[in-house]
Amino acid sequence: MNKLLLLLFVLCCNNSIAQTTDNSYYNSDFKWKMDLPENFEKVPVAEWRKKQNQGKEAMEKTVGAEVDNQTTILFVLRSGDYNYLEANSQPFDTAKDGNYEESCKMVDSLLCATFKAQAPNATIETSTGKETIGGVEFLTFHLVMHITEQISFNCTMYNHLFGKKEFTVNVMYIDADKGKAMTAAWKASQFDK
Repeated sequence: MNKLLLLLFVLCCNNSIAQTTDNSYYNSDFKWKMDLPENFEKVPVAEWRKKQNQGKEAMEKTVGAEVDNQTTILFVLRSGDYNYLEANSQPFDTAKDGNYEESCKMVDSLLCATFKAQAPNATIETSTGKETIGGVEFLTFHLVMHITEQISFNCTMYNHLFGKKEFTVNVMYIDADKGKAMTAAWKASQFDK
């Protein structure tokens, strides 16, 4: 089961000018400031990339095509083995990549299909919507995978297109209290206009 949980985290996730202290993070590209949740440790980028590659391979197997991962990892935090907060960005040009909202819907669908292929006996619930964080409207995709009666994996993706850069925050957890802490820290973010 540990292998399945690791794969779930990797599938939801991908260095710009940034400043990180032990308590806060600032990114000048997105003019974004976030106070980091307490008792979370930073995950080294090289370690996260290895996990991303495992998820990429699972998705490629599900969709039968190569997946082009152009993400830049801004940061990844963890508490315990299965509670992660990730921020990333990647290029997205509507002139060549198409409609942004439609692209997000396609990615959501591919993630769900990959999860179902990897855990065919799990029950999966999803929802989409929009939420304003720090004055910026984000597209949201929420997935809950009930792995056993006692264990549920939760993933919420927040996406926004800033010019020609997609900005994504992923909140992934099994421990509900840690999920609340990550979500609260993210929702208290500030974006300078």
